[in-house]
Formats: sequence, C-alpha cells, structure tokens
Amino acid sequence: MRPKVNVEKDPQRIAHFFEEIRALADSERNGLGFLPVKAIRDAIDRRKMLILVDRSGEQERLVAYLLYSGVFPNAKVQQIATVETYRQQGMASILIRHLVNELEKFGYMTIRADVASDLDSALAFYAKNGFERVRTQAGGASKKRQIVLHVRNLETETLFTRLTDTEQGIDLGIRRRSAGDRPFFVLDLNVYLDLAKNRSNSDDARRLFGAAMAHEIRLVVADEFVKELRRSSNEETNDPILQLALRLPRLPKADFSQQQTLTKQIHDFIFVQSGASKAESPQAISDAGHLAHATLARASAFVTRDGRILDARSVLLKRFGIDVVTVEEVLSILPSDQVQNSTMPHLGRGFVCDVANCETVRSYMSSQFLSSQIISEFATEDGHSVDCIRRVIHQDGDTFACAVLLAPRNPKPICRMIVHIRPEVLDVELYTDHLLDALLREASATAATTVELECVAGQSALIRIARARGFLRQQSTSSLAKIVMGRPITATNWISAIRELRIRTDLQLPSKMPEEDQAEAFPISTIQNQSINISLKDLEDLLGPTLLIRPDRNGVIVPITKDYSKLLLDADPQMSFGLTDDKDAAFFSRKAYVNTPRAANAMRPESPILFYESMSSNGVGAIVAVGRIVDAVILNKQDIPDDALRRLVVEDVHGFSTSEDVLVTSFDNLFVFPNSVSIRELRKMGAVDGANLVTAKKVTGQSVTEILDRGWRNG
Repeated sequence: MRPKVNVEKDPQRIAHFFEEIRALADSERNGLGFLPVKAIRDAIDRRKMLILVDRSGEQERLVAYLLYSGVFPNAKVQQIATVETYRQQGMASILIRHLVNELEKFGYMTIRADVASDLDSALAFYAKNGFERVRTQAGGASKKRQIVLHVRNLETETLFTRLTDTEQGIDLGIRRRSAGDRPFFVLDLNVYLDLAKNRSNSDDARRLFGAAMAHEIRLVVADEFVKELRRSSNEETNDPILQLALRLPRLPKADFSQQQTLTKQIHDFIFVQSGASKAESPQAISDAGHLAHATLARASAFVTRDGRILDARSVLLKRFGIDVVTVEEVLSILPSDQVQNSTMPHLGRGFVCDVANCETVRSYMSSQFLSSQIISEFATEDGHSVDCIRRVIHQDGDTFACAVLLAPRNPKPICRMIVHIRPEVLDVELYTDHLLDALLREASATAATTVELECVAGQSALIRIARARGFLRQQSTSSLAKIVMGRPITATNWISAIRELRIRTDLQLPSKMPEEDQAEAFPISTIQNQSINISLKDLEDLLGPTLLIRPDRNGVIVPITKDYSKLLLDADPQMSFGLTDDKDAAFFSRKAYVNTPRAANAMRPESPILFYESMSSNGVGAIVAVGRIVDAVILNKQDIPDDALRRLVVEDVHGFSTSEDVLVTSFDNLFVFPNSVSIRELRKMGAVDGANLVTAKKVTGQSVTEILDRGWRNG
C-alpha cells in the first residue's frame, strides 16, 4: 500500500520533526555535505524548508526534507534527502514539484541545483524532474569533485514567453461570451416558406424556428427577403405569410453603394460565370442581394435550400467570407444536452475518480487557496444556459484532485475548464492526463467545440501536459485554449466536419482534404483571419482527441482478446470505461499494446491502429476501436520500463512472443466504435483475406476510411 503523505511548510509543524531531519542530514553528509544544526534551524525559521510526512499509521513519520535558498527571481535547491525506507517511491519528486509550484506562484523564473558528478542517482533524479545540465565546474579543494550545475526554467509567464508563444502558435481568438451572445443566421426565403406552408421540409424548418424561439440561435432576415415577399403578395394587410415575416428580426441596413457593388460581384460569380439560365433575372439579383447583405452584416451563415448557392459555398466563403449552410446542418450543431455527463466512478489503484457536487468542489478549491474569482466561476450551481461537469479524485475521503468543465448551451460555445492537482500527489501526471482527457471528451461528446483552460499558478505539470495535448497560449488571455473535434475525420465526412468546425469554432480548414504531398504543410485560418501552414500531426493535436484519416494514410489491424478489449478499450457495453481496478492503463490517454517483435514493420508511428476483438473466449469477431500509434519499441521482457508497464493491462508479457523480446506499441487518440465492424464486413470490403486475424495485418488508408465510416454509421 502506498504511504499517505503530506507536504508541510509551516515552521511550527516542521520543528516537531527537527531531530529526525538532523539525523537524516547527518546520514547523508558524505553525499550532500555537512549541514550544521544552526543551518537547519535557520532554514525552518526563514521558511526555506519543506518536509514530507507519512500519515498512514498511528504516528506521523518523516519521509523527506528539502532545503532551498535564492534571491528573486532565481531559487536554488541546497539539499534534498529521503529516509531510506521510502526511497525509489517518488517521494523526493513530490517535494521538488511542490517547491516548483510555490515558486511559480510568486513569479520565480528558474530553480538551480548543484550536484557532484560522482552521484549518479542524484544526477538521474534531477534529469527526471526537468533540470538540464548547464555547465561543470570544480568543487571544493578537500574532495576535489566536479560539480554539475543544473537549471530548470519555471512556467512563469513573461512578456518574452508570451511573444514567443504567439509567434509560433495559433491565436484562436478566445473572448468572453455571455450566455446570450449567440450566433445569428440569415434566412433564405425558401426556408421561411417551408415553415409557413405544409411542405416536405416543413418539419426541419419548424425545428429551426423552435430553436430560435428557445433562444438557442438567432434567425434574422435581410431587407431583400421582405421585398421579395411583397412583390408576390396580392394584398399586404391580409397576407398572413407576409405579416409574420414583417415581425421577424431584420439585419441593420448596410451601406447602399457597398451592398450594391457586392451584390453585383456575387451575382456575376454565381449566375453569370456559371452560365445559369436565370442570370440577370430579378430572382437571381434578389438571391445575390440576400447574400451581400448577410456578408456585410458578418452573419454566422446564410441558410438556404437553393442548390446553385449551395454548390458555390466553398468559393463564397473563401472569396466573400459568407458561409452557406442547409437547415439540416444548422440543426446538427444545435445544443441537445450537449455534454454527456458520465456518472460512473472510475476505480484506480488505491483511488477513485468520481462525480462531485458543487459543495465538494468549493471545499477543495478553498482548501487549496484558489482565488475567490475562480471559486465563484467554477464552484457554482448549474444554470439554465450552462452544463457543468465536475470530477474529483479521492482516497479514503481525502480529495486531492479536482476538475470542472463549464459548457454553454450554445451553437458556438467556448467551454471553460479548470484542472487542479495537489502537489504532494505521487501520480500527478496520471491524474492530470486522465482529467484533461475525460473532460475534453465530455466537451466534444456531441459536436466540435472550443475549450479554454484556466491556468492556476503552480500547476506546471498541467501546463506541460496540456501543451502536449494541443493547448495553445492565446493573445487575448493568459489561459490556454484548444479546439476539440471529439471523433475521427475521414475523406467521407470531411466536408461536414469542416463545416461544423467553422460554425462552432470559427476554424477554417481547406474545402478538400489534404493530399499526401500536403501532409506536412497545408493552410488553415482562424477567427482573427490568421492564416498559417500546419502539419497533419499538429492539426491532429490541435483538434484532439481526433484522427484525420486520409486515403493514403495506411494502418494496421491487431487482434485482442475479449478480456483485453474490456479492460483497455471499454468495448463491452456492460462495462464502464475505467473500471479496471488496480490498472493505471485505464487512466492514461496514451496506452500500450504488446505483441511479437515480428510485427514491428507494421506498427509505424502516426499510423492508425485498429483493434480486432477475436472470437476466442466469446469475443465479437469485429473491429471495436481505433487509435493512433505514437511509437513502437522492441524490449527485453525483463527490462520493460515501469512507465510502459503502467500503460498495459496485462499482468504477464511472456506469452506474447517465443523470444526474450516483445514489441511494446504506445498509442493515443483512442476511440471505441459506436458500431463494431465484423470480420464478414471486413472480407466483403476486401480489407482482409479469408484467414482469421490472428496477427497484425497492414491495411490501406482506403480500407481504414471505409472501416471508420462503417464504425461511425449512425453513431
């Protein structure tokens, strides 16, 4: 059982352990140097010492101490030592992490440690904790050691770091939106007539207007809309269709000459250049006038059923800046219980990740001295316009991690998120990774969304992990932000996916899926009209969790047993994901798969990996999930690192190959198929031959696309 430890920084509390600290310092004098009694007392009094205390038993015991010094904005670790019975358990790392958190809160920029070159374990310790070797210098004359200077840069924001992030990153244009700040759509007349008359598309039109009446979106009309109705009306005062239209919200009047010029340009592009038969007709000029007015008003989109306008929408967006959508496309991005709030607890090794109420969150945040502003925002009761997802990780009634997601019920939401882990937690990276991934998937459960992560000072592990997950620093805020797609994108659903991204997040991707020669650099643009070139891998991270499956992106199918499928992939509908007691793999977003080294050629980094649940042991005989390969390494069975073992759900790797080695493949962006794809379907589409899938098998990108399309059919 892991010890239950706490960091103490209060001088009075630390003074109780003075004799134990002195004894530990004396036992380590050969490695660390002599520490006089007066130096220990001074460090305690000046609040330059942290200790770690084990509270698991009836009596508290000293685990480790850390003594530091420095002059703002640079700090230095003077000594750190751990009681022998607690070594190799990450205890000293807890103290380093806590010190880093404290220093970042006060704006420190660096922390330094000087280590003798013959202390191999100490050198490895500082390297593991993010310190870099700067230089080597001569030590004292008595021992004639070489001293290696180490420095760790802290995650303290400066003008320089903000400029660097902005120049190299993408500005997502995050700005605070109120619940009533909703996108508005300009209606074409044909959509309004679907509502007013009983026609084949009337049900969708009614749903659209119902959403507007529920204040989920805003529907407006252009002046040309009313003019067109008036031209066809025989008696204005007795025309109910016209009278209802006169009560619809209208766009503000645009500059006449500007609108006239734009109307002519749009008309020429859509009707004249295409050789349309109704070019120059009153109807064509009216349609162009609708689009021109919507463009000048900066509408979210123009809603129509007109086939000619819809055919031209890619160029209309690129050339004139007006998006064109169908009623069905608007309905697809409406909030419908947007966040799928899982209520099942996730059981881990000695801890539970559980749903929390508002009071639990408030109590935790107060205990960690978070600001009143943060507590006010994230520890409030649910409202009518925002879904609130709360998670805590606890053990024996003690909460040591908290995460909250605020998701506005809005077709263009900016979700707010906070993740906070107590620094004395041993598995800070595991919990941070899990909570981030879980809330990102909740936020994007029904549609793409933008997520803004509140960064609390001292949470450097969170910032590092968030950046690895595609979060970016923004110009307009000190928070980090990213866009979340939440499902795979293939060539088949590319158009609908990029339209969803454009409407929901303002991110514009090319109208055609990038080809192989564009994989390293293709253009995207943001709400700030910032156009940059981005690689497929970077875009996948920015939109993650997601997978971008081009027809040329080949993959691999690998077999798994039903037990493995249940534990790692949650393919069993009776099993809640994460209920893998004593298995950390359930909490990591990057997991690991083990098989024979003979499969190494098929397990290529960045390739899609499809998991086939074999029919042995009552498996379904179908592909049940897909992920993205991060790396693949051949390792001796006796020498698999602890980090890799924690990402596996198998207890014993010896049965996976006849040699002394196994292939350990890391993968992320895992998605379980809503509809499994059976071996029979795979054979029909030519993805596999007549043999059963008992070893890893390469498949073409075209087959991967078809498998994913079937897996997400109606899902």
